[in-house]
Amino acid sequence: MQSGTFANRGVRLSIVAIWAALSLLAIHLFIDLNRSYDDAQERGNRLALTYVRLVAEHAAATFGRADLILERAVELPRPADLAAAKSLSPGRRQELETALVALQAKAQGIVSMSMTDDDGYVFANSLGTPPGGNLGDRGYFLLLKNGASSGPVISEVIKGRVSHKWGIQIARPIMAADGGFGGMVVANIGMTDYMEKFYEGLAVSPGSILLLRDMGHKLLVRYPVTEESYGRVVLSFEAAQLFDSGATEGVYTRPSPIDGVTRVVAIKKLPNYDIYATVGIPLNHVLGAWTKSRDQAAVIFLLALVAAAVATTLSTWKGRLSRALRMQVSFQEALFDTLPIPIFARDKSGGFVTCNKAYERYFGILRVDMIGKTVFELFPPELAQCYFDADQEVLAGSGAKTYEVEVIRADGGLRRVVIDKACYRDATGQMAGIVGTVVDITDRETMEHELWRLATTDPLTGVGNRRHFLTIAEAEVGRVRRHDRPLSVITFDLDHFKLINDGYGHGVGDDAIRAVADTCTAILRDIDVIGRMGGEEFAILLPESDLDAALEVAKRLHECIGAIALVTDKGKLGLTASFGVTQVHEDDADIDIALRRADAALYEAKEGGRNRVVFRD
Repeated sequence: MQSGTFANRGVRLSIVAIWAALSLLAIHLFIDLNRSYDDAQERGNRLALTYVRLVAEHAAATFGRADLILERAVELPRPADLAAAKSLSPGRRQELETALVALQAKAQGIVSMSMTDDDGYVFANSLGTPPGGNLGDRGYFLLLKNGASSGPVISEVIKGRVSHKWGIQIARPIMAADGGFGGMVVANIGMTDYMEKFYEGLAVSPGSILLLRDMGHKLLVRYPVTEESYGRVVLSFEAAQLFDSGATEGVYTRPSPIDGVTRVVAIKKLPNYDIYATVGIPLNHVLGAWTKSRDQAAVIFLLALVAAAVATTLSTWKGRLSRALRMQVSFQEALFDTLPIPIFARDKSGGFVTCNKAYERYFGILRVDMIGKTVFELFPPELAQCYFDADQEVLAGSGAKTYEVEVIRADGGLRRVVIDKACYRDATGQMAGIVGTVVDITDRETMEHELWRLATTDPLTGVGNRRHFLTIAEAEVGRVRRHDRPLSVITFDLDHFKLINDGYGHGVGDDAIRAVADTCTAILRDIDVIGRMGGEEFAILLPESDLDAALEVAKRLHECIGAIALVTDKGKLGLTASFGVTQVHEDDADIDIALRRADAALYEAKEGGRNRVVFRD
């Protein structure tokens, strides 16, 4: 009777142990899946933010360049031109159209420019088509004519009535002699020729979308292109709430009201424009690796659940108790060995107790060769000491420890891992040793570094991109104010770059950009900073350099760029560049003021015939 009681108690204890182990497995899988889900979501958020910042910066730079051109274009027509727009002489119209063509060539992305009178009648354009088109019913024209905006006004993607090309229209008013509305100048920024090429270069994942919307949530640009959606208002509660709070960027997850796909959505408002950029990455892409881990965990847990049920059933029969226990142990060992994460255990004296197959594969040491040996017998001295110190800290009372360390994998590769350790206790409750897991984070860190590089480096030249340059420049301006040290700025771009692209092809144009960047990098000091601001335009930051020193650098760069000779199918191609130079003033509020001053000098160099250096003090 007593032996039966003990047997029943043993059965009950074995059942409790089985389901306790299953519960622990479920808790472990739940915690691990939740943590990996959060990690995947965070990586997706960071990736979406990186892309939306690139899209916003590209759009803001494009609109900014176009608006600079429009500011000059509105000065071209005289009051008499506006009054006689419908009967303007061919000679005067040719003068205006020649000036529009010259201005258009200075801003990458503009495919056409047009002038209208106050009725919307197109009397001059950069394409050379006959006058007579009318833009009086366009929304951006009506906004300017009714005084709702002093410009610039930016439209959704529409098909130009003059250029017959899909593009974003950006317009400014021409003031009449009496100060009223006299007409407008409108630039068409090519969607196919310019915007789509940039978006294609971002190489976003399939199913991703890139948008530009105005603050009324009207769709201005969408990539991939769906022409029927342009101009459509798609309300975004999340975007409205974020911008109402004063923030300029944010991330959220929601299904699309257009195609129903759930995406990780990042938004960012463009500086100086009531427009915001949106990038949406499909959630199933962001969570792709996590979904596989979840499915694997579900299979493991289902197997464990089945095994637990089987073990429980077998344990209810006293005659099969031994067999059930052996099966449970075998299952646990199999489960232990099938887990993909390296796991190990050592006793309190430092000797290995066990490890799983993943640990054997990772370090290239068989379990039988580890049992009973210490870390000093198996690993390099410095790494062994690091392991030993962490073990002692856990056994001394901390109970658990997580740390990062570099290890040598079985293939000889140096890898960075995160090791989690915790103590385990014997039957009396005393600390008996430590158990630990090894998680390789090398690929994750490599990916994060690559994302940072993509976010800060121009892919064509390898120099810093516009965002990276401006970030460093702002920091240097702060240093100038604190330490009263000189700082100068150079801006320059290649002369006649559009003619190079048109005459020799974009491949030669890219070679020219790279050759200029390489030449500058070879000449500049380590402390100098060069950035590609877009297209053929570059900017250089010269710490510890006053205006005279900056002029010397600019002249040397001008001379060296002039010495470049590219070998092409059409013969050798020489390059020239126009430079603007200025020194950052103590009262400059930010780097943009100095850059605008340098740009003004650059435009003066262009107007003066190009291929020269001009400074503004």
